[in-house]
Amino acid sequence: MSGNYRNSRTDKLQITWIPIFFRGRNNQGQIGVTLCPGKYQPQSMSGGWNRDLELDVRELKYAKVGHVISLITHQEMRQLKVTNLARKLDKYDISWHHLPTPDARVPDPRWTLKAIKVIVELSANFHTGKRVVVHCKGGISRAGMFACLTQWLLSDIEMSDAIGLVRDLRDKRGINIEQESYLMEFSENYQTWMQGTCRLNQWQEDMV
Repeated sequence: MSGNYRNSRTDKLQITWIPIFFRGRNNQGQIGVTLCPGKYQPQSMSGGWNRDLELDVRELKYAKVGHVISLITHQEMRQLKVTNLARKLDKYDISWHHLPTPDARVPDPRWTLKAIKVIVELSANFHTGKRVVVHCKGGISRAGMFACLTQWLLSDIEMSDAIGLVRDLRDKRGINIEQESYLMEFSENYQTWMQGTCRLNQWQEDMV
């Protein structure tokens, strides 16, 4: 049965590049969205996978990727047999950023704040320099959600348009209803949310 699995040779790692229209700039940047490099997944919506991590990371390097953002949890890394992902990326001089959040669920506020910090830290790379790629398990739901956050934070695009663009370019199934509601609520209440989060962080620091 293993011979029926799709792999890194039958299906070369595909990166969907989502445009980012930066505020105050005439040109655009981009963020890449893909599935989990090197994953072993006997059953999925797209069939069974038995990918080669070495080959997939090489493809990332060939694409001039300098930063990979992983949204899968530690448990998923074990299940997908990619526990050495960080070491393999480091071998090819690719920085790894781990922002684990459960599959098909809405992230909690702490994750959102960490995601914002990563987006801000890497903002120059979305425009020029080392390219940035985000992945989850299948590169559809969580990764699409992160791409929407990035677009909205760095450009003047409406969140609903960001969601539509990611779905059009990546996958119509991307970003489930709960995640869409999370994104819309985040964009509508961003200032209030950030003020409340900053106050909470300050309170926690004062308690230490």
